[in-house]
Amino acid sequence: MNKDKMKINTGIGIPSMLIIFVILAMCVISLVSYLTAVNNKTAVEREYSYVLGYYKAEENNLYELSLSEGDMSVKSEIVNGTYLVCERVNGTINYSIVEE
Repeated sequence: MNKDKMKINTGIGIPSMLIIFVILAMCVISLVSYLTAVNNKTAVEREYSYVLGYYKAEENNLYELSLSEGDMSVKSEIVNGTYLVCERVNGTINYSIVEE
């Protein structure tokens, strides 16, 4: 009767390999998560500096336009070669963004 029963002895090898695989998978997932967070932080900082520069340039341009009369154009740098151009034509102020 004992001869008919099959005994499977897993030993220590299979559980050890499974633990190693699980740890490696968790490390890869955490590394991908970290890199995604760093990328998002960089994108948010870039967007923040762009928006802040835009509003500072707009404030500067509108101030300069308010000091003068007639049609004119004022250009202020937003961020690294990107400029906000404000033009007053016939009393209407037009905005445009120019990259150089």
